[in-house]
Amino acid sequence: MALQLKLQLFTNNNGLIGDPINEVPFENSFFLQILAGDFRSDAEGLIGFVTDLQWQPGQIQALDDPFGPKTLVTSSFPLFVGGTLDKTLGLINDLTGGSLPEFGIGEAIGIKKWEPFATLLFQAIGTKIINVTDFTLTPDLSNLSFADGYINNAPIISDPGIVLENSNPTILTVSDPNPSDILIFKITGGADQQWFTLNTNGELLFNLGENKSPNYEDPLDSDQNNSYQVEITAYDNFGELKFGDLEKTVLGVTTVRMLIIEVINVNETPTNISLNATTVDENIP
Repeated sequence: MALQLKLQLFTNNNGLIGDPINEVPFENSFFLQILAGDFRSDAEGLIGFVTDLQWQPGQIQALDDPFGPKTLVTSSFPLFVGGTLDKTLGLINDLTGGSLPEFGIGEAIGIKKWEPFATLLFQAIGTKIINVTDFTLTPDLSNLSFADGYINNAPIISDPGIVLENSNPTILTVSDPNPSDILIFKITGGADQQWFTLNTNGELLFNLGENKSPNYEDPLDSDQNNSYQVEITAYDNFGELKFGDLEKTVLGVTTVRMLIIEVINVNETPTNISLNATTVDENIP
């Protein structure tokens, strides 16, 4: 697992962040921290992050007014700090911060531990008890930066090979360029999806029944033309957004491909041949 994010509520002790809490009664003010952690085996930390944060304005009110991102984003990220608050929509847009430790500007955060990216002040104004699930965090993956330049690459669904009839080879393999990521894959569509299976190794195979292989002379595809259509979706579990006991995967990259699998005819040994012996005398027209 690479980057993980977590929202955590804290009590407001006269303007100072207090103890962590799981819920806030209405009419109470509270702090919310956006926590980040780089939990790779060779983690070097996060040096750039951009995210949106949204909530129901009828239930929660932002108290950071005037809104000053430089006082809200961690001091470890002094570069590119920004963001805008829309109280009417209940939205902080493009909350941004970064660092360049190699040039002595700020430092990386979250090296194998949780550290705050931002600390925000809110008040529960509705009639319900507030918890972290009342907030929606939407990170911008295109502006995610790690100290070691790590980039999360999309899963790869290789091009399908040609399948000769009466055989059942591995048609293609689903893989991920980042070996530390957890790869999830499944068949998600296609007119002929019922004739395929994806095994635990990410290998696509025909699934026509026990000891059966595709037969060019007896096609099973929907168009009866030996061109089988199947869609595969692959997702890498690059990071998880954690809301207390509730986990929602949001940071992975998804690859979707609609594939055409061609079955090719081969010359087959004739069967059921009968031969009749015929005698011909030589030199007789």
